[in-house]
Amino acid sequence: MSYSRLSPRLRNLPFTAAAASAALGVYVYYTQPSSQIRNDTQPVNPIDVKNDGLEIRPKVAGKVKTTGATAEAIAQAGEHAVWVWGNNRNNTLLPPLSGSTSAQSTIKTARPTPYIPRDTPLRDLVLAEQYAAAVDAKGDLWLWGNGYWDDAPGNMGVHVEQSHLGDRAKAQKSLRGKNITSLAASPNKIYALSSSGDIYAVASSRVLQHSRLLSQNGNAESPKSSSWWDTFGLGRIGKAFAQDPGVDCVKLGVSGDGLKKGERFTSLVAGKSHILALTSAGRTFSMGLNPNGNSHSQLGTRTILPIGNPEHNPSSPQPLVPLLASTSPAQEVISALPPSHDIRYSTKLNQITSLSGIDIIQIAAGENTSFFRTRGEGRVLGLGANAFGQIGLGAMSSVDIVPVPTEIVLAKAYPGGTTLKCLNVAAGANNTYFTVERSATGQPHMRYVDLLAVGSGLTGTLGNGLWSSANGSPVKVKTVSGLQEYSEATQSFVPLDIAKVSVSSSPTPHVFATLHTVALSDAAGVQSKMYGNDCMTWGAGTDYQLGNGRRSNLSVPQHLPPLKGAAKGVIDALGNSDPAPVARETTLGSGTVSPMPHSRLQLHAGKADAYDLEGNLIKRNVPAEQTIYAGHNASAVYWKIV
Repeated sequence: MSYSRLSPRLRNLPFTAAAASAALGVYVYYTQPSSQIRNDTQPVNPIDVKNDGLEIRPKVAGKVKTTGATAEAIAQAGEHAVWVWGNNRNNTLLPPLSGSTSAQSTIKTARPTPYIPRDTPLRDLVLAEQYAAAVDAKGDLWLWGNGYWDDAPGNMGVHVEQSHLGDRAKAQKSLRGKNITSLAASPNKIYALSSSGDIYAVASSRVLQHSRLLSQNGNAESPKSSSWWDTFGLGRIGKAFAQDPGVDCVKLGVSGDGLKKGERFTSLVAGKSHILALTSAGRTFSMGLNPNGNSHSQLGTRTILPIGNPEHNPSSPQPLVPLLASTSPAQEVISALPPSHDIRYSTKLNQITSLSGIDIIQIAAGENTSFFRTRGEGRVLGLGANAFGQIGLGAMSSVDIVPVPTEIVLAKAYPGGTTLKCLNVAAGANNTYFTVERSATGQPHMRYVDLLAVGSGLTGTLGNGLWSSANGSPVKVKTVSGLQEYSEATQSFVPLDIAKVSVSSSPTPHVFATLHTVALSDAAGVQSKMYGNDCMTWGAGTDYQLGNGRRSNLSVPQHLPPLKGAAKGVIDALGNSDPAPVARETTLGSGTVSPMPHSRLQLHAGKADAYDLEGNLIKRNVPAEQTIYAGHNASAVYWKIV
């Protein structure tokens, strides 16, 4: 299958009112190859769309009626804005309305989030079910959402004073001074990896973050982390120069002999109840976050965690003492916490000894699964839950739990003699995706890149056009596998690489795949952002999280409409002129099961000024690239610092 590249003129057509309808969820694909545009075709009638608090009707007496701030927000959004859509029931995408604790429950089409007021690149972004988190260019952690303000269900009934409602519209600075580079989020805890290789645990709750600030020594970080100041007996001097982390946090340790000299953690991922960590030496570590942390042997320890003692696992959630008697949460003391909320439930990472001697280059975690990709040959090992076939051991494997790291033989999906190498592993919920490079015997120059999927497919997450309840045999994801493009330099076809795969952690996940379509594009066109990387989406769409404006699932990957470009016609319609006629060629598709419209979302790279989430400048001209991210029934496009 060859990938048809568009000419430069067609890759970036001017946006019209048709693109405007995409921003409002009324995006129409013309997929009939026989469609013809005649010179006597009548212009399309002015749009009449009512959606997301924005109403546009045919012009009457020179005025257009509009309600809400959607159009204004889109018009003012800069090039490096953070765009979000999907589930907003816990105020993770948009803040609550003025004088209220709730906001619009679902965001149907992409719009800029006011939680990040300045157009700024970020080191990392997380959209969990009950809270959201971001890391700015300085490495400080910011949080917002009901889960942070303790209003989300299951947060022990904590009540927040009405006087704090004004702060809910803004992200709040949390862990600071640790130079955080990436995040791994669990339902109630956040694990942050620093540039120096340290891992910190922070509660997602604002109340719990400030509960231990008034300790005897006045330091919020407990247990204390040793430094070279303490080695030479200069601990007091070191504390004078140390920056207060601002919240209660825990620095994770390592059991046994610890890390070797010069070894540090370089990667961190999280499942629902466990985390995995990878070191610069290729060693892997794991840790349970609650008593369910090894319920499916996902830790690789072959043992089940004990139920725990009453201190860490009370029979029922204990209330806070006192219950926010004052407006200062720093004066609260937690008498007992359930393990799911206690950052001190487990503070030591354990090496996965069964992987000793195996050089691991990548780790991935599903809800109750763990995956490891080896350096060089690109083999994959997995363990944990397998009820939906999400480990990928094949149709003949009917075990519900894989207790030890087991190699996943991806070659079973191809004819004999095919040479394979796994380039990437992505996991989420009960699904796993393997990016594979293959070549046939006798044709090493003919390379292809496929995306293989295993696991649950009830919402179309397998991407093969079927709605399977479970699938343990890797299947090719349609429209993104086996693509090639012609290289003028080599006078041959080369594979179209899959740059990134993002999988939601939701029980019914959705998926984004970013294609490296700029590899052979004109450098000047890429620099001017005429060309970019295409992205495809499929899976669950019950909360509009796919980004196509539809509340339905997709079993075959499809392109997304542009972000701000799709709304340009909407903004123009609010002016004094009549809506421009729709140019039908901008919505013509490729005639395949996955239409490739000329006007579609493409991700770019460049440089941007970095700010914190209060609008303070951190650094200018920071290299960054646009990234599409699948959160918990929600999605985002942001500029990620590289």
